[in-house]
Parts: sequence; structure tokens; C-alpha cells
Amino acid sequence: MKNRDILLKKEAESFDRMIEERVSHGFVPDLQRAGRCEWFQNNIWRDKSLAQLFHGHILMQIQTAIQTYMPELSSNHILEVGCGPGQISLELARAGFRVTGVDVSSKCIDVARGCADNDPQKNERGSLTYMAGDIMEMTALGPYDAIVFSNSLHHFSELDALMCHLKQYLVPEGIIFASEPVRQNLTPGDAAFMHLMRELFAMHDHYYESSQLTTSVDCDDDIIHRIQQEYSYTDDGGNNTQSPLDNESNYDDMVAALELHFKPLECEFDFSFFTRIIAGIRYDNPDMEIKVAKWLKSIDILMTQYGHLTPEQFHFIGKVISHA
Repeated sequence: MKNRDILLKKEAESFDRMIEERVSHGFVPDLQRAGRCEWFQNNIWRDKSLAQLFHGHILMQIQTAIQTYMPELSSNHILEVGCGPGQISLELARAGFRVTGVDVSSKCIDVARGCADNDPQKNERGSLTYMAGDIMEMTALGPYDAIVFSNSLHHFSELDALMCHLKQYLVPEGIIFASEPVRQNLTPGDAAFMHLMRELFAMHDHYYESSQLTTSVDCDDDIIHRIQQEYSYTDDGGNNTQSPLDNESNYDDMVAALELHFKPLECEFDFSFFTRIIAGIRYDNPDMEIKVAKWLKSIDILMTQYGHLTPEQFHFIGKVISHA
């Protein structure tokens, strides 16, 4: 078995295990039906309103991109690469698009299909098809008006080959959209700010973890290092903690590959820290949690735009000029 095949198999197994554990504890990957899942300690899927602040932001960007750059769609067909358990694909179908979602994890695809089958809006939405497997081995796809990556492109290493493979399935003037993390760039100053935010909530019993100020008032190098590791999903040895192919491509790699194959229409930083804070805040009143979370998101976006924080998320929109 080739090395790439071995890594893909391990990647699929990682996400198979993750989705099975989450579903067994009540996780529903549906932005409209997820409800509240207290099993999640520090994850935005703890409440659907928290998940909507992140995934809803990306959905709005996708729909705005299509409306702005492709006002007259030829087939209304979207491909999502690395769709996971399907929350983005499902919402795009509900918005009226014909959607195909592809993921290497067969368990994620099973869960996505289950959500789609049980969707109360099933008869009113656009068509929705899920496929499990390696996107590079799939042929006879499309044609698609748009190809979407939502936090999946950074799991690919051979980006030039991937773009060459995918753009042949886009209609002329079709667009590509990617919303991806900017990892391993968190500065010590950024980490100190994250620590400050968490401690302010924790010292007033509004965070899922207790305040560390009860044992020490120092913000030492160990705390800073642990926060940087958390943001990059790596351990002390520099190994990926989420899956084998996580962090395969960084911001520079992704932008370079996208710009090589597509005419850039937008390439912008979006926000920094808020998803790492809002998942952990705790108030007796869930409505207050959401209110505070929305406020933190707005402050995050503002500070990122002003250049006061290192961005953790960016989006790119590009258009196919020619298949030649």
C-alpha cells in the first residue's frame, strides 16, 4: 500500500472514531436541529447557536460569493470537499442548491446521510448527495458552479494536483471558495490575550475551567506554550493531535495554490480567537451565553481587522478563467 493510501486510511479512521464518539453522546450535526449538548465541554457544538456563529458565518460567505460572482448559475450545483458530517452541505441544500458532499470518512458520510434523511425540510430543499472516498480518485464529477472547502483544505498536501483535478469539474467562470484556519502563527502576545480572556471569565465562575489565579498570578511560558499548542492542534513533539493529515498545508501553501489556479476575487482574514472562548463560557441563563458569545465575535472581528490580533481564519474566493 502506498504511503498516501496509508495516511488517508489513518485519517479516515481518526474522523470515524471522532464522529462515532460524538454521536454516541448526543451530537447532531445540523445547525437547525442540534439543540444543546452538554457533553461538549469546550466545543461550539455545545449549543447550536454557538455553532451557528461560526458555521453560519461561513455559510453566509458562501452564499454571498455565489450571489456576487455568479448571479446567473448554470446548474445551481455545488461540491463540498471534506464535508465531514454534512452541516454545511445540508444548509446549502436547504438554501435551494443542488449539493454533493464528499469526505474520506465513511462514518461521517453515514451520519450526514442520516441527518439528510431525517430532515423535516427534505421535500422542500435542493438535492443532496453524499459520497465517501478519496476525492482524487473520483471521476465523472460535476459539472459544478462552485466548489467549497470549509476547514478541510489544510488537510491536503498535494495542492497543485488537487486544484488541477477539481477545476476540470467547474463550469466556465465557476468559482472556488475556501474558509480555512491560519494555524501555527499565534504569537506569545496573542496567547497571553487568550489567557487573559479566559481568566476574566473563570474568576467570576463563567468559564468551564476554574481560574488558575487561585494557585498563581503568573502568566508563565508554560501557559503561553500550551495555548499555542491548543491553537495549532499539536503536542509537545509537534505531532498533530486531531488527525494524521491535519496541518498538512499552512496559510501560505493554500493561498499560493489557490492563486495559481484561480483568479483571486477575495482573500481576507476573518477573525481570531472567539471560537476558542465562546465554547467554554458558562452562564445560568443560556440566552446570556449567546449574547456574550455574539459580543465576543464582534470584538474579535474588529480587533482582527485593526491588526491587533493574529488571524486564525481566512477565506478565499477565486474564479476559473479558462480550462486551457
